[in-house]
Amino acid sequence: KVMPLQEVKERCRKYENRTRPLCIGTGGGYSFLRGLWGPEGISYAIYDDPELIHEMTEWHMEQVRQYTFPIIERAKPEIIAMGEDLSYNHGMLISPGKFREFCAPFYEMVCGFAKANDIPVVAVDSDGNIMEFIDIAEPYGVNCLYPFEVKAGNDLFAVREKHPRFIMVGGLEKEVINEGNG
Repeated sequence: KVMPLQEVKERCRKYENRTRPLCIGTGGGYSFLRGLWGPEGISYAIYDDPELIHEMTEWHMEQVRQYTFPIIERAKPEIIAMGEDLSYNHGMLISPGKFREFCAPFYEMVCGFAKANDIPVVAVDSDGNIMEFIDIAEPYGVNCLYPFEVKAGNDLFAVREKHPRFIMVGGLEKEVINEGNG
């Protein structure tokens, strides 16, 4: 059921006079597929049935355009967040070429929408080593990544040198934080 635009406006009214930044998520191009197929399944499917993967990606994009973008337009967040988890400790789970083929349209859509609506931050959550992913995501308009897990080999100093305006969130050892050990 599609929420009528008037109801979207009413529900978003409470965010009009906020004093803190608002973040709204859109999901991710890869995480949507991985969530349905699992990491191993999607790794096979992008080669075995690319037409189906393209069709699924287009359907997902239409859902975001139809259901999420009207909320973003009305609430005017400062941050759009995508959750991907497309990396593990040695790098990306999908090749840069396959990312460009299957995920880039989603990134172009979300980042283009953010730019058209003056949303200053497009953030992507991906665990693991995201050093290679920064170079791939930034040209689409992503300007923030997190959590920059130290244990996965992310080098925040190298990122800062190469991407001086990039927003880096994290850089902490999350296992230590989870333990509550000061």
